[in-house]
Amino acid sequence: MSKLSSGSRLSPEPWLVRETGWQHGRQNHFATILALGNGTIGARSILEEAPQAATPGTFLAGVYDAAGSIVDDIVNLPNFFELRLFVDSQRLSPDGLRVAAHERILDMRRGVLSRRTVFLGGLQGRYELRTERFVSRAMPCIAVLRAWLTALEGDADLLVTGDFGLGAYNTEGDWEGHKRHYGIDEVATGPRSWMLARTPESGIRVGYAWTTSLDGRPVTEPVSVRLRKGRTVCVTRIVSAASSVDIVPPADLRRTCERGLAAALRRGVPRLLAGHERAWERLWDVSDVRIPGAPKLEHAARFSIYHLLACGTAWGTPAGIAAKSLSGEGYRGHSFWDTEIYTLPFYSFSQPAMARQLVRYRLDRLETAKRSAANRGFRGALFPWESGRTGVDVTPYFPLADRSLYVFDTGKYQHHITADVAYGLMTYLTVTGDDSVMRTGGLELLAETARFWASRVVFSKRSGRYEIKGAMGPDEYHPDVDNSVYTNFLARWNLEYAARMLSDFSTRDAVKGELLFARLRLTGAELAEWRYVASRIEKTNPGRAGIIEQFDGYFKRRDVPITKRNEHGMPAWPKGVKEDDAFKTQLNKQADVVLTMLMFPDRFTAEQKRKNFEYYDRRTLHVSTLSACMTALAGLEFGIKEYALRYFTPSLFTDLNDVQGTTDKGIHTASCGGNWQCLIRGFGGVAIRDGQLSISPRVPRAWKSLRYSLRWHGALLRVTARPGSVTVRNEGKAATEAILFGKPATLKPARALRVNAPGA
Repeated sequence: MSKLSSGSRLSPEPWLVRETGWQHGRQNHFATILALGNGTIGARSILEEAPQAATPGTFLAGVYDAAGSIVDDIVNLPNFFELRLFVDSQRLSPDGLRVAAHERILDMRRGVLSRRTVFLGGLQGRYELRTERFVSRAMPCIAVLRAWLTALEGDADLLVTGDFGLGAYNTEGDWEGHKRHYGIDEVATGPRSWMLARTPESGIRVGYAWTTSLDGRPVTEPVSVRLRKGRTVCVTRIVSAASSVDIVPPADLRRTCERGLAAALRRGVPRLLAGHERAWERLWDVSDVRIPGAPKLEHAARFSIYHLLACGTAWGTPAGIAAKSLSGEGYRGHSFWDTEIYTLPFYSFSQPAMARQLVRYRLDRLETAKRSAANRGFRGALFPWESGRTGVDVTPYFPLADRSLYVFDTGKYQHHITADVAYGLMTYLTVTGDDSVMRTGGLELLAETARFWASRVVFSKRSGRYEIKGAMGPDEYHPDVDNSVYTNFLARWNLEYAARMLSDFSTRDAVKGELLFARLRLTGAELAEWRYVASRIEKTNPGRAGIIEQFDGYFKRRDVPITKRNEHGMPAWPKGVKEDDAFKTQLNKQADVVLTMLMFPDRFTAEQKRKNFEYYDRRTLHVSTLSACMTALAGLEFGIKEYALRYFTPSLFTDLNDVQGTTDKGIHTASCGGNWQCLIRGFGGVAIRDGQLSISPRVPRAWKSLRYSLRWHGALLRVTARPGSVTVRNEGKAATEAILFGKPATLKPARALRVNAPGA
């Protein structure tokens, strides 16, 4: 047993993320990267004593409020992992005591955070604090904390309180100040304590039922004990937390929380921990990756996967996955297009039940999206750029000196989110084969998103084509442009795909098709109109052109060379250009043309892909954490492999090494998803070709092999990719078809098939 691991055995080193030594100025970085979550509860890993410089964060999925804010914030709730321990009248904390030794370890395989800290206090005091905590994967509303305190030199008086601070507040939004998004309606202390909080604007109720014990005895009020030299005492807290987002009716909230607590107490901490570990083991059984020849990359890849798993859930009311997951307040806990384009492929291929929740989150908000389109003068559905609780666009704005309001350009112009949502639905359907979502809202979503684009385009008499004016692609340095390549391609695809899927449905089942068309007031003529408009959208027929212009007038912008790279190997900002003036240049935050080619690879020639990649790479700063991972993937898919590791490595370490300097606000969830895509789709060679699974790995010789698992139409496939070959074992119950290195293959149940690469 490791000395640090207080109650259980640590996993091998490749599964561990360490914080070594007390680093006061990096508290919030470690609070993020060591964060715990189960998709229902997310907890930033500040120290249990909640030092003053630390930013706590305790979040329940779907709990938002806008009181005191211009838009919805995810609510920062009371931190139930806070412990109040006093030794000889001094708070056990680095705020008041010296730290002689300190280490924390996140065990990613088990989803457990362990700690060991030695404090120095007074003239002779020396105290060792060890802790272990987790939020249960087996019981989504349960969190557990155990702490062991030992007096190493001399006796001491110990005071233990059973409560925790109720003063948590939100800090995101500099111009708004601190906001407390909840009030306490009820508090009852005792052997089993209870708290009911209510959000003032959204009216969501949040309940905590908990118990704190000292060496097995309930702490109902502050308890003083004499801590003898060498003696260890154990403080245990078990919390059952839930919200009215998942509990209907809200009147049942207290009973539900208290029943959850009672069930947890009956199991006891050892069984709770064992059940939690088994649940994580099941997740990792499908989601883990192995790179035997590159242990550092394997570790960093696991880190990305851990945080994707920590914010995904198959339980409860569907909630979006925020840009910062449930690990911080960054972006106010809002969901963006990242969900569908960056993270949904991971969940679809690895944890389809979690993916279904994300699809349902959008389907449940379709009516709101339809109202949003109508309010903007369009037909169909316009999904919000930033989405929170209700599906209303919650892109923030802020006041200017002249008392006017400035709305961020992203919310005004990034309408591509609507097609991104449809693209995500297509990804889920293609990978899982779960067409039940199409019958329960998916077909309607496709129809309404297509209607939006049919009303969003403008016909140009000059060119005889349809244009999309006043848009913004993923490259946010260039707002309010005409004919963004990314936006136009997604709009065209959305119109074509919706027309095909609705037509196919009507053909397969004429009766249900007729009923659906009647309910949606659809006609064959409208589907024909979508196809006609799609075929004539500007900038979606690249032909034989060399470099594709990112948007109208892009080539006329100032061409600024990128000449230097920073310590992470990423482009350095060119001298003489202010960030506010980037829109006047060809500098990109991320390369829209390259991403477009990744999403629609069959519509471009190999020569076009290489030429455009090289052109835009010389003009892209990769300031967005969404950029490097996709650039590495493009390098692999476009046959420019020398770029792959240049961008893949810094992207993998985005949060571990705080490459962008913003990890303190929360994990970059989309980057985690992009890293998985680069690894599995790029190096692993996984692709979807005409609705079929294709695997053609590109494993570097230095790696020796790349091992991963996929779920495809219900089958579990174990893949071992080596330089020059791939072996796939089907652990499903039925045979499935795939394309391996370009050759059709039948993967039979309980059989492994090896195929060599051409020329190997």
